Amino acid sequence: MPRIVTSDSFSLMKKILFALLIFSSSVFARSYRTLQADTTFHNKNCEYNNTCDLKSFRILVKNIKVTGSFGTSYTTETYMSYTTNKVENLQNYGIVQFIMGCQWCSSNNDNASFEVKRNYFGGYALFHHPEFVIDSFDTDPMYSSWIPKKPHHTRHDLYKWNKIKNSFNEKTEKRFYENGIVHPTLYARDSIGTSYFDNESESARNSSLGFLTCIYKIEDIPEESAPDAMNPKDAIKCLTWKSSHVFDHDNKKFRSLEKISPICKRQVL
Repeated sequence: MPRIVTSDSFSLMKKILFALLIFSSSVFARSYRTLQADTTFHNKNCEYNNTCDLKSFRILVKNIKVTGSFGTSYTTETYMSYTTNKVENLQNYGIVQFIMGCQWCSSNNDNASFEVKRNYFGGYALFHHPEFVIDSFDTDPMYSSWIPKKPHHTRHDLYKWNKIKNSFNEKTEKRFYENGIVHPTLYARDSIGTSYFDNESESARNSSLGFLTCIYKIEDIPEESAPDAMNPKDAIKCLTWKSSHVFDHDNKKFRSLEKISPICKRQVL
């Protein structure tokens, strides 16, 4: 099987590294999940844009806090799903996600070091997006699309379906390319890199990100794009969420900001 580079595989690598950190600490770590958003768009006025085979579009977002002897870390996990009237119509649609904000390291509330990098549009880039751009690891703007492209695979093949209706349980999920899909719902998962405070160096890794997760007709998602080549206004619907874990050095605790931190507007030198 070819090597696949996707948002899911990158998230998996981050989870593995974090798990190794927990294991090396030789302690029991506790994980706490709190609901940030559970929003569903029901496609009721569908005649005007000929999308009546799309029934709904949903995001489920949870903030995750992990505590142990190594300290406390924070991350955000989201599930994005859509449902059609029939299984055979699932490929009529696709998800494109837009991102704004940044991740940075700090030693006080005014200091910002932009050194966090990410896979972005086929290369590596600083995790720094002052304006909304497409959130994609490769030049295909469709979220979690199959890479590399092969004649016997489709762009949807890494999307997930679940044996249990309305479930995101990993134990009962399958990939789209695996036969036997039961319910006409597909979904993808996104997990944002951890934010934490290092007691030894007295420095923090921060995250202040805003997202527009959008559902499009597949015909409106080009197979190749530039980061700023698509407009969220052209989507059928966009749903919003955030990953905001910013360390307050004065009060020694993480805060969730309502808006993107002004630090993310700073010029990267």
